Amino acid sequence: MTLHLTLGLNTILETHSSRIVAFVRRQTLPTVSIITAGSLPDFKKASGVTVVGYFDPEDNNSHKEFKAAAELLRDDFLFGVSNDSALARSEAVKVPGIALYKDFDERRNTLEGVHNSSAIASFIKLSSTPLIPELLPELHNSYVAVSKDIYKKTPITTNYQILERTPSRIHTHGHESKLGCIQANR
Repeated sequence: MTLHLTLGLNTILETHSSRIVAFVRRQTLPTVSIITAGSLPDFKKASGVTVVGYFDPEDNNSHKEFKAAAELLRDDFLFGVSNDSALARSEAVKVPGIALYKDFDERRNTLEGVHNSSAIASFIKLSSTPLIPELLPELHNSYVAVSKDIYKKTPITTNYQILERTPSRIHTHGHESKLGCIQANR
């Protein structure tokens, strides 16, 4: 079932009901949640992609840049911050650093050092994009955005394979094949 979520006069989300529930859940939380050793396991499971900044309590610049990136991307991701250096060590993250936890591919990516909010946002967009995605129409725009943002002139190409118990045929550019390719042009 496809639902439309509107805010004012603009449709802000048109997708399946489970994605709207996740969106509303993100909007009810603070932009950046405080993370402790006890809350981290549940926070990492709260969404398919979560982002945690590990900073020194006096590092105001890292906190500010991380919060700016979180405000920009909060519609799509959960953000947390920890000032616990022991927790950062247990997660193998150097302070200052950011860990992006996800339920696909390599499960975690890290960004170390002090960065501005646009570098943090680019890291999050790139790291949160699956290497082998599920081919859904609502994901097309996010892949094009990542391509424009990160790779500039590199087109995105998605390869897919039909996995069925009975053989089937597809037509790709007039050729019959079991393996096809779709190119997203900008």
